[in-house]
Amino acid sequence: MSTDPAINRDELLQRVDNDLELLRDLVDLFLDDLEERLDGIDDAFKQDNIDLLHERAHALKGSVANFSASAALQAAARVNEIARNGRRTGLEKAVQALNAEMKRVRTELEQIAGST
Repeated sequence: MSTDPAINRDELLQRVDNDLELLRDLVDLFLDDLEERLDGIDDAFKQDNIDLLHERAHALKGSVANFSASAALQAAARVNEIARNGRRTGLEKAVQALNAEMKRVRTELEQIAGST
């Protein structure tokens, strides 16, 4: 897990042309279903459903990329890559790392939404 901020706030604000209302709306939408997405990834892992895990990690990777969260993006990409290749070696560690990074992202996005 990285010790750098989970979100590059300057880059994120540039992505929304400094529109704080738009940013708040995007953060709210993302956070509304984040827990469900993470639970879906965990469930697919626990069920050893590699295809579903790949699909869910890929979807999360696309969503998290919008929030300038590079460590979380890399963690989602790692799970996606392992699952896409049908491998199980390293998958548990990759899923744990993803969950840890997403916890950091959630915390920072909640702070950003609360301060906008």
